[in-house]
Amino acid sequence: MKMPDQSKVNLIKIIKNFINEDDAKTIINYININIGKFSIDQRSIGGNRYSYRIGQDNVHKDSRPNLDELIELKDIVEKYTKKILYLTQQEYSDSRDLYLSSIWLAKQESGADITYHKDVDDGYNPQFVYSAVLYLNTIESEGSLRFPVLRYEYKPQAYDLIIFPADGIEFYHGVDRVGQDRYSVPMWMTHDKKFELRFSV
Repeated sequence: MKMPDQSKVNLIKIIKNFINEDDAKTIINYININIGKFSIDQRSIGGNRYSYRIGQDNVHKDSRPNLDELIELKDIVEKYTKKILYLTQQEYSDSRDLYLSSIWLAKQESGADITYHKDVDDGYNPQFVYSAVLYLNTIESEGSLRFPVLRYEYKPQAYDLIIFPADGIEFYHGVDRVGQDRYSVPMWMTHDKKFELRFSV
């Protein structure tokens, strides 16, 4: 059996305790209060998978066009996305300008799954360079993020951030089943300023 490429595994970055507890709880509360506005992914048959999508996205046509949709969370969103952009540049020694391109608020109910995929969506979103997921709660049972080609998995811990390249077969990933409600903030970054996502106010 061929061993996974350790150099590719090393491109998956885990930053512990990236968000503080109060900010994480604020986002979870916002998700639960506004869940009626969220899209439900019909591919998940074991439990509901909710997403509130913001950004230019050539696959998910329900994606909202700008961050003003999250004006109630503006301080939190700006604080952490700026840190994530800077940290990503440092972790990958990337000197090019980097911009937030898309961000989701996400909740998966117990029993839900996340279909395996690459984040560039088979070339439909080539602007995405890096992916990041901010985890808002700890998953005690099932619900690990799996990268099957690399035979690597990460079990979400509250307040952690994971960053990885958005393209490449090695970074094909998904979640087989969630054993409890799972809250996260996925986001995608780009080098192309025309895809920059920002608040207008």
